[in-house]
Amino acid sequence: MLKVWGRRSSFNVQKVMWLIGELDLAHEHIGAGGSAGGLDTPAFLAMNPHGRMPVIKDGDAVV
Repeated sequence: MLKVWGRRSSFNVQKVMWLIGELDLAHEHIGAGGSAGGLDTPAFLAMNPHGRMPVIKDGDAVV
């Protein structure tokens, strides 16, 4: 199952969520950034050292 980190109000996250919806893929959205915070945690920075969003994880692959 896909996991997507990011704020739903972020334009780039909206593009990813739109594509996931169009393809009808099972996914989990995890709020990160803005008031949700979490972009500077060690776990998030291990996935994305730049601390940017969205981050998409599918199994062991992280984009």
